[in-house]
Amino acid sequence: MRLLNYIFIVSLILFTSAVTAGVIRVPQDQSTIQAGIDAAIDGDTVLVDTGRYVENINFNGMNIVVGSQFLTTRDTSYISQTVIDGDSSGSVATFENGEDSTAVLTGFTLTNGLALWGGGILCDASSTPSLVGLNVTRNRASGGGGIYCYESSPTLVDITVSGNIADAIGGGISCTNSHPSLQNVRVNGNVAHHGGALFCELSNPNLRNVTIIGNTAGSGGAIHSLSSSPTLVNVTISRNTAEVGSGIWCWLNSRPRLVNTILWNESGEEIYFVQSGEPNSITIAYSDVFGGESGIATNDNGTVNWFDGNVDRDPLFVDAENGDFHLQQGSPCIDAGTAFFVFDGDTLVDLPASSYEGYAPDMGSYESPYSVGITDESILAIQFALKHPHPNPFNPTTTIEFYTPQSGQVILTINDLLGREVGTILKKRMDAGHHKVQWNATNVPSGIYFVKMQTGSFSLVKKVTVLR
Repeated sequence: MRLLNYIFIVSLILFTSAVTAGVIRVPQDQSTIQAGIDAAIDGDTVLVDTGRYVENINFNGMNIVVGSQFLTTRDTSYISQTVIDGDSSGSVATFENGEDSTAVLTGFTLTNGLALWGGGILCDASSTPSLVGLNVTRNRASGGGGIYCYESSPTLVDITVSGNIADAIGGGISCTNSHPSLQNVRVNGNVAHHGGALFCELSNPNLRNVTIIGNTAGSGGAIHSLSSSPTLVNVTISRNTAEVGSGIWCWLNSRPRLVNTILWNESGEEIYFVQSGEPNSITIAYSDVFGGESGIATNDNGTVNWFDGNVDRDPLFVDAENGDFHLQQGSPCIDAGTAFFVFDGDTLVDLPASSYEGYAPDMGSYESPYSVGITDESILAIQFALKHPHPNPFNPTTTIEFYTPQSGQVILTINDLLGREVGTILKKRMDAGHHKVQWNATNVPSGIYFVKMQTGSFSLVKKVTVLR
């Protein structure tokens, strides 16, 4: 549910492009995809029938849509039926002339590419294409077996990057001086010397609802971070292996940030800081980390910002042996994430209640249909919880529900967008259990506020809107 609105908007844009701009059909109008691209002008669509196309395509700076029948039908079966085979003759698809986000590649399987950089897809020279609904598989390169980004920031949505090989860096995806966005992406079964799934150098990729499974490397089985600050929100990282750092490997002032994430590799170090060079840091909140904070190998060369909501418990995947990393009913990761999180002035998570089931988002890349439920005693035994106030937006009163697994003083305060406290709703000792209080906002102006629950060293925040 988290990405349905985003994907719907992307789909609508792609469909509108296909029916309103000039359409070049392959093979009816042009015999090859590249011929279709060469015949197009900005805003056109190259619509490709099913089949296997043995060629290497280059957008050549054209801001056009190149898509299979998936583009107009949204039928995902067309992705496997429409194959671009690179014939081991270079990158399968290349963007290297400043293409922007209206340059779209969608609905294909890209395979058998062989190149120095980017066996499947090469993004270079400030290109920012939109890559939607693709299967990038069985390609090879020195850097970026599947996808290589150099000084470029593509958007990847609904993509699988699997079974690719990098002889050096980034078996699945490699980024240098780049800031790609990955949403609803699965990176699995890739191999590299550094960064089995993802290699980052001087890059700040943004990963949301990403699954990183079964990748292998010498260092950084899942992610190799070099002077980079990747942000991971609702990401599942599991069953990756490496000689050093099966999960995330950090060097030279790397600063990963993890929220609502499962990091459960069960072999080697989940997080590893290289002992030399500039110190690293990692920020972790509302995440399930195998071995907990003590399992992080900092090697006295960095800091761990270990925030509220973190656990070290078996996430109870449905069938990890067969590649199903959804959560079983009863998983400790269900309703255990947060819908809102700010770190160092940067809002990393801000999810509407309609985007998840239950009273809070789940950890990991897949939102479960299950919920702990407000009457489930299990939640009271394991964690504090603060529900979204309801109604929201509201005028003038809203109800705030919270849970405490043990007795103690609870403080509920209201803060404005600048962090200034504008009022205290509750400050008293509460018994363990489920509680409700009301906030009457008659005396505050319309706007966005934050309800903060504090008990001991534990705190939670929810966003509310007063609407007159």
